[in-house]
Amino acid sequence: MAIFRLDKDQFLRQLNELKQAGDEYEAAKQELSVAVDQAALGINNTQGASSQYSALKELQQFGRPAHVSLVTLDEEMANLSLDQEETIEDLRWSVDSFEFEDEAERQDILSTLDGLSEKFSYTSPKGMSKIHDALNS
Repeated sequence: MAIFRLDKDQFLRQLNELKQAGDEYEAAKQELSVAVDQAALGINNTQGASSQYSALKELQQFGRPAHVSLVTLDEEMANLSLDQEETIEDLRWSVDSFEFEDEAERQDILSTLDGLSEKFSYTSPKGMSKIHDALNS
């Protein structure tokens, strides 16, 4: 039977890198949500737009490419979330498979992984349904 030792320093360094990536992912989720909300608001405004705005149609020409870009970003964010969740589960399995001398240390790492799961969770912004409807009409 082979015995493997967990290099705690390396593991914690990688865990900290994952935390930083989680912070960046949360910021990206927020930015995407704001962009989707603005696009959805634009869809509502153009549907009830005044004749003066409708006559210009300068902004409306960019609507479809912007909406397609937002849909693509939404899909990428969802895929990234799934990939990171899989990585977090692999790390959780690794932590569970090692024996720790200090159970509090194991619980601390598992709590950190739980927090990372929350950071990398993804739900499409509410306005995405309006964007999908606009693209499909």
